[in-house]
Amino acid sequence: MTFDATVRLLDGLLMMSLPLILGVFLARRHGGRWGLFLAGMGSFFLSQLGHLPFNAWLLTPWLGRVGLLGEQGLPLLVTALAFGLSAGLFEESARLALLRRAIGKGGRMGEALIFGAGHGGLESMLLGALALYAFFQALALRGVPLEAAVAAERLPLVRQQLELYWGLPWYAWMLGALERALALMVHLGLTVLIWRAARGRALAWWSAAVMWHTLVNAVALMVAARWGALAAEGALVPLALLSLSMMCWQARKEGAGAVGDAPSPQPSSWGARLGQAVVALEDGELEESRFTHAQEIG
Repeated sequence: MTFDATVRLLDGLLMMSLPLILGVFLARRHGGRWGLFLAGMGSFFLSQLGHLPFNAWLLTPWLGRVGLLGEQGLPLLVTALAFGLSAGLFEESARLALLRRAIGKGGRMGEALIFGAGHGGLESMLLGALALYAFFQALALRGVPLEAAVAAERLPLVRQQLELYWGLPWYAWMLGALERALALMVHLGLTVLIWRAARGRALAWWSAAVMWHTLVNAVALMVAARWGALAAEGALVPLALLSLSMMCWQARKEGAGAVGDAPSPQPSSWGARLGQAVVALEDGELEESRFTHAQEIG
């Protein structure tokens, strides 16, 4: 197998295996059960039952009718925020509903992280399966006379797709695995916020998760549309690290005592400051800005 084919195969395999590796690590570290990983997968699947039809049948047509579906300027900003908010609302609502059932109000953060690995993991594995399917299809048609293998009316399209598939540089094909690794980091941070929501006073923490999800998705979409996939991955790196910072800050709080009872440490990073801002919302210090624009959880 040639080097470029090996890289394309490796990309799909990594996208499928990274969540499982993360799940094994978290389960061993925190002594959790694999049922939590499966519950997390179920929460992502449940979210897409509403998310995908909503985007296809309502959101996209509406943005087109009002002239805000575009790839530059204000339409790009509105499009990115709209699709980011859609993902945040559906995914974080499903994540909260199933996490509450899986671990209850007294569940440990380690259990929530296993759940989060499953939520982000199903998305990664599905995309990895699609990448592998495309790889084997392209590999089977490589070097084969297309006239004998493809219907005449589809021949120009298939030839164009194969040229595009094999024409991209090898490093472009590793962006899929990199994106999924960064997305898993973000999902762990989001799951920590939802874990706090499951413990009580859900609105502030759920709203924070929806807003963070919206921001991450919107930034990735806008940067990809303007500057390409490589720039989008670069923009996701600090957001993924901020998500991990929030997770680590909450882990230190849990280790110091009951969450919400221990004195708040001085923030050492932007992620910690973001976590403390959400604490302020929960405690009523910023009651006037309590995410009043967020929709009720479905």
